[in-house]
Amino acid sequence: MKLLEHIQKHVATANPVLPTIAHNSPLIQHIIATNPSLPEIASTSMYEYVYGSNGTFVRAKRQGLTAIAPVSYYKAKGLKAIFLHLPAYRRSPN
Repeated sequence: MKLLEHIQKHVATANPVLPTIAHNSPLIQHIIATNPSLPEIASTSMYEYVYGSNGTFVRAKRQGLTAIAPVSYYKAKGLKAIFLHLPAYRRSPN
């Protein structure tokens, strides 16, 4: 499958460049960073791939923790940069 077809099939954010395609909410979302801020993480998502000008990142959320981690680095024109977000997480003693 070509990259554009893959993105059109799985994109979760509205992008004026791509035609609108109706689809069910998959467990894995694909976000193209065309805006300065990212949308809220969908409650039905396990995680999301975010494509930005500086690479591909994976973003996930659970109760008390939200993280964005790099998957691969590259340069892409026309997209917004994504910044690493890995908060310090401490387990509570039991």
